[in-house]
Amino acid sequence: MLILNETRPSISLYYLGAKLIDYIRNSDVKEIHLTDLYINFNQIHPIPFNRFMLTLDWLHLIGFINAAKEGKIICI
Repeated sequence: MLILNETRPSISLYYLGAKLIDYIRNSDVKEIHLTDLYINFNQIHPIPFNRFMLTLDWLHLIGFINAAKEGKIICI
């Protein structure tokens, strides 16, 4: 679900995207491997991997991250 859900906002991509942006900015990450980011973020906000990937897709669409080589992502 991209749009906020009043009963479960924690599964919304907007919400998860905001939490992931907050995590990336607070940890001062510029480039990180996809699995490392998932492991670290999942310790704070446990979510399934497919929901995490949809969140990354959302952040890519809005221009916050870009793909790099060998599974790494670059935070803009």
